[in-house]
Amino acid sequence: MLADRDDIVRVANPAASRLLGAALAGRRLVEVIRDHEMLEALDAARRGQDTVREMERDGGRRVLRAALLPSPLPVLPLMGG
Repeated sequence: MLADRDDIVRVANPAASRLLGAALAGRRLVEVIRDHEMLEALDAARRGQDTVREMERDGGRRVLRAALLPSPLPVLPLMGG
């Protein structure tokens, strides 16, 4: 998933859509992610820190691992599939 510097999702792959819901492109990150730990990790990436977060979903049956890296580009890569 890619978001621009205004926190608008520009591109989402099928894996992101399965995890976060359909029709992600054009929506604000806070609407899509709704997880304070992930939003804090995004802020850290913007400050130039490499960040890895693991979050449990479905009562611990699934673990989502997100690696966030700072980007000099006008879009911010969020997570891979």
